Amino acid sequence: REVKDVVVVLVSRSGQFALGQDYVPDDQLWSRLNELHQERPIRTLIIKGDRDCPYQKVVMAMDVAQALNIEEISLAVEQE
Repeated sequence: REVKDVVVVLVSRSGQFALGQDYVPDDQLWSRLNELHQERPIRTLIIKGDRDCPYQKVVMAMDVAQALNIEEISLAVEQE
């Protein structure tokens, strides 16, 4: 299977998730990442949060990545 090296999950200031340009409701984050992971395994998930985003949303994205057995999880803060 082809490996998709990096996927970025954005967390907005208001706590919304996005994959690329598409907003993803909280209850669909696991299924959307799982679809991508099944198509081409994700080696690294970067969780890029607005500096004022709700911390529990970052934790939620980390929990989803761990549930999908994604090898590497990186955290990034979006600068102003």
